[in-house]
Amino acid sequence: MLQRHQRTLNRPAEYRGFGFLTGADVSLKFFPADENFGIRFQRVDLAGTDPIPATLDHVVTRQRRTAISRGKATVELIEHVMAALAGLQIDNCLVQLNAPEPPGADGSCLPFVQTILNAGIDEQTARREVLVIHTD
Repeated sequence: MLQRHQRTLNRPAEYRGFGFLTGADVSLKFFPADENFGIRFQRVDLAGTDPIPATLDHVVTRQRRTAISRGKATVELIEHVMAALAGLQIDNCLVQLNAPEPPGADGSCLPFVQTILNAGIDEQTARREVLVIHTD
């Protein structure tokens, strides 16, 4: 199977804006993470909550959006943040936010991509498998 090195950010980065669902002023911070950490979201506005792994095990049912939950913490509308991280092949990152949803930005993942690129990307030593789909 094809493999590549895992990746994270060189340094923390922040994006601020307003949430689409709540209209709240949101601060979203990306933090570098250790190898094999994965992508996790943490609500810093809810004291004592653990980061929520962005995995299928933590997805909760919503109409027309993706949300993840763990304990009393839920993060709504994670699609654009996840698209930015996936598109840049970021494997390990802690995403902290002070609201129940990331900023809506311009409705795309571009502002998050730009924020991550400004922080820089660090290639880690651990490897990960890559799924390749062939269409013949």
